[in-house]
Amino acid sequence: PEGLWSGRLPELSPDKEAGCKRICFLGESAAAGYFYAPHMTPAKALERKLSSNSSIDEFEIIDLACVDIDATRLVDLALKSMQLNPDILLVFAGNNWPQSMAKRMPTSKDAGLLAGDLRANTLANYYHKAGASLATAVVEDLKQIAKHFEVELIFVIPEINLKDWERHTPPPLLPASEEERWHSLKTDALNK
Repeated sequence: PEGLWSGRLPELSPDKEAGCKRICFLGESAAAGYFYAPHMTPAKALERKLSSNSSIDEFEIIDLACVDIDATRLVDLALKSMQLNPDILLVFAGNNWPQSMAKRMPTSKDAGLLAGDLRANTLANYYHKAGASLATAVVEDLKQIAKHFEVELIFVIPEINLKDWERHTPPPLLPASEEERWHSLKTDALNK
């Protein structure tokens, strides 16, 4: 498979109920609720929050988040999601992009940037510039898709990136106060 979808996708229809705003929710592992899915995902949390406020419009969230989706496939999915006639394109992504850049080796086109010796800071600078270029291109592509299809674009950047992420299995879903306590107890145990 091309990635791990956050949940089973039902058969989707471009038709939507009258008065209902449709949100296509796209993103990577954080958006897919990695570790917590299918029981808890950001799309489900958003849907719960929006539906709890009866004074606003009805919303339908279509969760298209996919673990390990790269920037190119994300833009492709955003374009394909327009077949579902969304009112809002919500993209929760960006934390995987630096890692995808690490897989890209400099080419002969990059010779000017890498002229001279290949010191670590030269390569780091190259990857920083390439990553910034990728991010700019993705955001511009998403803006063009939204503009062309007259859809509102909301872009959310995850607060945690893979560089700083501790790869320990998180606790099961706990109330906020209990989750904080769990992490405190874990830290105490690891420091003994």
